[in-house]
Amino acid sequence: MPEPTSPTPISLWLEEALSGWGLPAAALALVAIAGALYLAGRLGEGWVAAAIVVAVAVLAAGYLAREAVAPRVDLLARNMLWASAAGVLVLATWPAVRTVVPGAPMAAGDLGAVGDTLAAVARRIVPPPASRAARG
Repeated sequence: MPEPTSPTPISLWLEEALSGWGLPAAALALVAIAGALYLAGRLGEGWVAAAIVVAVAVLAAGYLAREAVAPRVDLLARNMLWASAAGVLVLATWPAVRTVVPGAPMAAGDLGAVGDTLAAVARRIVPPPASRAARG
């Protein structure tokens, strides 16, 4: 097993910043700020949910990163931990944020009576394979 290298000032700072109560407190502060902005009417429900998802993903990735900067970890384990932290950030955040903040609707319009459809609009905007699977 190769001899571990001495820690750099950056790794010492990261290890200190990611250990203890700093990371959970930062995640809780992000959730509290998002909640306060929601209660003040400045932030929508989707953005509050996205902030909570991001806080949880950053917290999980932070715990992996904390182990990656530890001086006792060899190079292979360090690289695997950084890759795992990046994977947690992307795989936990991207699908959830796309769900709670989906973007602009694919089709919109006014209906005159019960049972009317947006067939002309849907054919023009929604591609044929997705026209049956679109949610209403």
